[in-house]
Amino acid sequence: MKKLIVLSALFLVIFISCSDKDNPAGGSNSDLFFSGRVVDAGGNPLQGVRVHYEAEFSDSIIGKQRPFETMPSTRINFSIPYPAKVTLVVLAYYTRDTITYLINNEQISPGAHSVEMNLNSLTNSIYIYVLKYDTTLIEREFYLFRPLMELTEAIPLATTNKDGYFRLHYKRLGIGVKFPLTSEASPAIIGYRTVTDQFKLLLYEPTYSPLIETVKVDTNIISSKSFILRR
Repeated sequence: MKKLIVLSALFLVIFISCSDKDNPAGGSNSDLFFSGRVVDAGGNPLQGVRVHYEAEFSDSIIGKQRPFETMPSTRINFSIPYPAKVTLVVLAYYTRDTITYLINNEQISPGAHSVEMNLNSLTNSIYIYVLKYDTTLIEREFYLFRPLMELTEAIPLATTNKDGYFRLHYKRLGIGVKFPLTSEASPAIIGYRTVTDQFKLLLYEPTYSPLIETVKVDTNIISSKSFILRR
């Protein structure tokens, strides 16, 4: 008999993606990246500048278009059919670095469960949550969105080195990843929201004024741009 597991999640803004195991970043080359350099008004490189981003999306709607809704929540809900040791972990997209364990090999009773997730330290990005028990493994990708100016104390995607440089791999940004849109009346997919090659960057260093700039990259080549922080 097949075991049934129901797993769902809602975040500040969460889009659950369609998996594409052959090309999880939708066509961007894993060896290519965006290179940025941050300097002060005098052209001197700035080390330790925190880099955050906000993805931009394009929508492809099948039939009638509807407004895209956000669901303010920080919980992952799941159910299991019998007692089992359960692990629920959040990973970084592409690198699969462990971000946090929500449940770490704990004995869980059968039925529905809800786990609170602390988002205070997480920056905007695509993440993966993985539910595992016995031989069952479920993975889902999601994009976490918070307003850029709320991210100043979050763990950044990158920081600048002593020469003022930072690097963001296109696959880490999830360019090309598709998130399905559903209607209010039915779970049927009515279209897709796709991460584009344009995004906003927040560059933050406490002794300088924060800088937010829009960047557009060519995923077929290494793209680069310089930024100036002012006091």
